[in-house]
Amino acid sequence: MEEILNYGNNIFNGGLIEFVLKTVLILVVSTIVLKIVEKYISKAIANSNKSTKTVAPLFVNSLRTIFYGLAFFMILSDIIPLSSIGKTILGASSLLAVIFGLAAQETLGNFIAGIILSIYQPFHVGDMIIIKDKNVSGVVKTIGFRHTIVRTIENVDVVIPNSIMNTSIIENRDMSEKSYRNALNIDISYDSDIEVAKKIIIENIMNHPQLTDARNSKQKKNNEPLAIVYCTNLKDFSVELRAIFYTKDFSSGFSMCSDLRQSIKNDFAKNGVVIPYPTRVLKNM
Repeated sequence: MEEILNYGNNIFNGGLIEFVLKTVLILVVSTIVLKIVEKYISKAIANSNKSTKTVAPLFVNSLRTIFYGLAFFMILSDIIPLSSIGKTILGASSLLAVIFGLAAQETLGNFIAGIILSIYQPFHVGDMIIIKDKNVSGVVKTIGFRHTIVRTIENVDVVIPNSIMNTSIIENRDMSEKSYRNALNIDISYDSDIEVAKKIIIENIMNHPQLTDARNSKQKKNNEPLAIVYCTNLKDFSVELRAIFYTKDFSSGFSMCSDLRQSIKNDFAKNGVVIPYPTRVLKNM
């Protein structure tokens, strides 16, 4: 036992026992402080806006890295043999910097991109986004050091490097307006009454609970309708009608359009409005 302690005195500043106690103390204090800070931040952002909730995870991760990084170097500073190694490393710092830079280029790029995303915030946690060039759409779940996680409509998490998020063209459907504009296309046959079809579509839209009034004061004063139906195309087999209306967000609009297709189809059948499909008549020669 005495030999071990003597050996430890030659390796650690203050001896083996002091090194172990100091190491445990540093780790315990760092962990406790981090828990307190994270708990405080969680309470602070519970009722905050989207911007704060977006920046908070990256801030907490950065704080955790700094705390444990400082603890790691404090522990290493008490190991005597590393002082000589440190001088060697310092002498070769230029070469190591180049090697480390090449090895960590992608990771560092993602980290910097994550910071840029958190500062400029082209999207927030909870926003519905579409990355068209990657064919990915969903709700932003988290923005981390290296990547952003998007929860798709299929309830699957897609992990996307921040460098891609920073350079891609992203459509944010929750950023600009408090309401979302929906366009529902429905085809009817040439023999069907267009006015009857429009009336049925409008009635179904107005009776749906997820319809949102997005009109401004001038539009309300002029009694402009909440929903309107246009005749947008004359196709080979059908007349295309397009209904325009608003919901609070994209997901509500998606759900409402699904409900409307079903209810409108049923009402069309009751009122003699036909939804056509291509047909061919073959005659015997």
